[in-house]
Amino acid sequence: MERSSHIECHQLIQESLQIFPPCGQLDQNTSRFRTLGPKQYTFPFSLAFPTVSGCYKAHSTKCLEKQSQSQTEPAPPVREQEMPHLLRRLPPSTGNRSGPAEIAYAVEANVNIGGFLKQSIKQVSRRIFFCPTSSLPPPRQSLSRHRAVMIRCHQSTNETTAQEVTAAIARTYHVSIELMCGAYLHLGQRLPIRVQVTKVNSADHDLILNDFQAMVVEETEVRAAGQVRVQRLSRILRTVSNLRMFVCLAETPVGTTINIPDDFWGGQLLPTVITPTFETCNVRRSYKLEVRLGFNSRPSKVQTRILEVHFPVHIVATEPAPIPSSILRFSEKQQDNAEDTIPWQGMTQ
Repeated sequence: MERSSHIECHQLIQESLQIFPPCGQLDQNTSRFRTLGPKQYTFPFSLAFPTVSGCYKAHSTKCLEKQSQSQTEPAPPVREQEMPHLLRRLPPSTGNRSGPAEIAYAVEANVNIGGFLKQSIKQVSRRIFFCPTSSLPPPRQSLSRHRAVMIRCHQSTNETTAQEVTAAIARTYHVSIELMCGAYLHLGQRLPIRVQVTKVNSADHDLILNDFQAMVVEETEVRAAGQVRVQRLSRILRTVSNLRMFVCLAETPVGTTINIPDDFWGGQLLPTVITPTFETCNVRRSYKLEVRLGFNSRPSKVQTRILEVHFPVHIVATEPAPIPSSILRFSEKQQDNAEDTIPWQGMTQ
């Protein structure tokens, strides 16, 4: 955590696999040592990621050890309350070392090289990018927010009567902003936003949509060493100004509901670089969608009414996310050399 020396590491998963020699090919008549000639070899393998993290298993074992010790020894004073380990899906790769939290996955290979006098171990580590995908959730009930737009037809003066002021304020419009897919947003897909405007009172002016903005607010909550830190990051998805779109004309009948075309935000895709929503025992990533609309009465008037609504959303990935450029890839030279390597299935003892 920032301004603190508290660092906590949680091992989410640990899977081991003997690649060569394969465990299935070892028996009493086969030695576990094999001699390889002076060539370059490849040993393909695959590991299945578990559906949930495994840190709760280590936590449960630790709790059992504490219970056995407490039966024979007095319990030490509790200084800090330990955070519970949650049974959750594996979180995606996110963050970096300079941030408040980092979730990283790596593959480590240990090569045991035997000799006449001693045995050496060569270790190789490589980070991998992991982003779990989810199936499309069933259709859910839409979320909507309702606001009122009140626009005065004229500026108030000393000669303006209270009745005229009340009539000016009463000329309102009801604006409904709706997320048609509910609280779920899918990476790489369109923003399902629908805006409807209903004229409530008669008016001698036009209602004009002049500004639109959609923004995702990311919130990361980190809990470590009894402390909680919250970091927020805003990502603007779309900003459009000077639209001058006539929504309701002065002669539009009272009670008319108008659907604003989504030409200005319907083609906006949710960037795939956003990390899906997740929660672990010490890190939680949540999102909020903010939509702002700016209305005025005439293009010549600068008086603008800004409507702002917030939707708590759950961001999911339904397709594999692109690998970030920060993840190392094989160079062309390595790929050329890999074509000349020999897989272990084709080797003879």
